[in-house]
Amino acid sequence: MIASTTHSASNTTKLEVTNTALSLFCTIRDFYQISADNGDSGELTKQLSDFKQNLNTGLSSLLARLDKLTYQNALTGYINRIDSCEIDYLNYVANPSVESKTNLMKCSDIMESVRPLGKYLSGDKILDSPLLFDLYKNKESICDGPAMENIYKTLFTDYVIGCTVASTIERIEHGGIASLYSSECKDTMSKVIDYVKSLYHTCALPSCRSFHCSVQSIVSKSPPGSPDDLDKRLSEMYPWFNFLIFQFLKGGKTTVGGNFFARHDDGHWTRGSTYEIFFFDGFKPLTKEKHVFSLVIQVSRKLRIGLSFGNSLMNFDFHDGLDLGTYVGYAPENNFLCNDRNTEDNRQCTKYTGISSILIPGLNFIFYLFFMQRGFVIFF
Repeated sequence: MIASTTHSASNTTKLEVTNTALSLFCTIRDFYQISADNGDSGELTKQLSDFKQNLNTGLSSLLARLDKLTYQNALTGYINRIDSCEIDYLNYVANPSVESKTNLMKCSDIMESVRPLGKYLSGDKILDSPLLFDLYKNKESICDGPAMENIYKTLFTDYVIGCTVASTIERIEHGGIASLYSSECKDTMSKVIDYVKSLYHTCALPSCRSFHCSVQSIVSKSPPGSPDDLDKRLSEMYPWFNFLIFQFLKGGKTTVGGNFFARHDDGHWTRGSTYEIFFFDGFKPLTKEKHVFSLVIQVSRKLRIGLSFGNSLMNFDFHDGLDLGTYVGYAPENNFLCNDRNTEDNRQCTKYTGISSILIPGLNFIFYLFFMQRGFVIFF
């Protein structure tokens, strides 16, 4: 679900690590726009700095996947420069003295680190390295959703912090009227969002057939405590999907109608109950407001234990004295992900293939990390 904001950045809610990367990107971009218009990015940068501390960054894994030290050195150089200037910026915001301003102005070249990071996030390469997206697919083109989410959130947060530093220095140097860096950064943020959307649609296609076995693995290894728990886990694995999840006692099931297509998955038994799941395009959540396309799901009130609709909203209609009731949701356009009705789901779950393999760091990389912690940059 794509978030939007219309209120002052100083009154924003706290950024949540559990939100999907794209939801966060859109929220942060809107915050950045408001901050830039107000000429004050201090509050946003503080939030981003705090937010970054709570992330599972995935940076070590990314550096291992990049493999070559030249790529690793380039990326860590950009990030280290932004991190250093972030400290100078926050010191300046907290105490705008002559000394703190002088230290901040030493970061006047920060766009040399910010630009390549933004390009990397929007589909370009670092030197001649593999594309960021290609590092998070296995041989069957299955995307590693959790790892992608972690690294995208980390790099995007660093990018925006770098932008706030650059635009602040630009205003100081030009008397508060310059906005070239701010405009450039906003354009790049939009490019990143569009690019990640397209990547996630690409990721959705091969995960359609593997979805059942992925859910079966979750249910068999660590049964979910509720539909909300299962939704949380699935959203981490498949950030490109929306989910409607129903939990039933034995004999319970859904009956579906309407002209909105959602892929259906069932057969997941645990602790005397069963889960049925509908999944579809993550950028097309259902709403209660009537539109051209509708999804109607009929269920038994007696056999229904719980449900979770994630980012979607649905009207419900249950009449007194009747067991069966319906949930109805609407969308302005249809779902086209996983909508090939002629393609059977893979239900041969003897081998779980839902998560891509992770590269194991070699001796060179371990040697590299050892010296990076001490502030050295190594070239081979």
